[in-house]
Amino acid sequence: HRVGWAKFFSACVAACRPKSLTAAVVPFAVGTALRLRQAGDGGTLNWPTACPAFFGYVLMQIGCNLVNDACDFVKGADGPTRVGPARVTQRGVFRAKSVHRCGVVCLLAAFALLVPAGLGLDWNHQGGITSYNVNKPFLTWSLLSCAAAYLYTGGPYPLGYHGLGDCTVVAFFGVVATGLACAAHGDHHVSGGFYAQSPSSDSENSSRSLFTPPVLLAGTQTGCLAAVLLAVNNLRDAFTDSKVAKKTLAVVFGTDFVKREIYFLVATAYGLLVLWSVDFDGTSGNAASLGESCAWFNPTWASVLPSLTLPLALEVTNCVRKVFPGTTECNEILASAALAHLAFGVSLAAGLALDMGSVPSGGFSWFSVGGLGFGG
Repeated sequence: HRVGWAKFFSACVAACRPKSLTAAVVPFAVGTALRLRQAGDGGTLNWPTACPAFFGYVLMQIGCNLVNDACDFVKGADGPTRVGPARVTQRGVFRAKSVHRCGVVCLLAAFALLVPAGLGLDWNHQGGITSYNVNKPFLTWSLLSCAAAYLYTGGPYPLGYHGLGDCTVVAFFGVVATGLACAAHGDHHVSGGFYAQSPSSDSENSSRSLFTPPVLLAGTQTGCLAAVLLAVNNLRDAFTDSKVAKKTLAVVFGTDFVKREIYFLVATAYGLLVLWSVDFDGTSGNAASLGESCAWFNPTWASVLPSLTLPLALEVTNCVRKVFPGTTECNEILASAALAHLAFGVSLAAGLALDMGSVPSGGFSWFSVGGLGFGG
């Protein structure tokens, strides 16, 4: 009996795909670091609402995995000739309908855990709610994120089956996820925080309050590296996907195109690091330490630390260049790509946190990003 329960638990863990949960951890860590960076010494992180949001992120990723597991099996993408790791539905451990239902439940629970942050609840020391401020854009994008996680392989028009999976990952597992994580910590009463306006202002209740320039930058970087995972996956499954009309970019444009896509995604993620150091009008006080002639360039921890993970990414691109699509070697590349994504995300979050307090009280500006203060 104990052996039976042990096997059941092991199968449930395998269905959740623990190794893929870094896709939830990375944007949340980066978004939290952005919030800390923007708050500086004038605000604190709001963990009573952010903690449920974090578990919502994890459940959203698990729900996406379960729906993908069930739908790919039903559509024939996960058949006996699958090159990648075996899935629980494919192996007959659980029925497709049961896995699908569990996935939907996880996505609904994920949205429920994001709701407290969307309501902008303020708590007193006794654990009671003192006030709330509904953030409609946060709730809207949270719902859209859960919908995107489902529609990736579920629904009447699965995005992953029509060549839209890659851009969906960059948008929702990168930019949107980072913005929501940053907003989950929002302190409505701290000048210089994520919401510098009053709780009733129109600027707070707009998508612009979620997707600020630093969110767009960090989200694009982490989203690109997350999309590398999908691209390697599509490279591995190109031949089997073509047989079931799963029109990934590898099927539509060929595997050479996907290899170039991976090079582009990696180059974009690391190339954008320079923007964390650029002061376009030369007004940054810290940049002056470099000398007047170089005042526009102000190295920051956010630009330096992630660059140290470049060898990991280059190893991925080098292996991609040599690999033959549809082989088991792609699984090893996928593991390396996941490690590069995690290392980049953690180092970027650490860099952003170390840059804490470099933003003036008016909020983030590309013209004053703070930094390491290299030079005299």
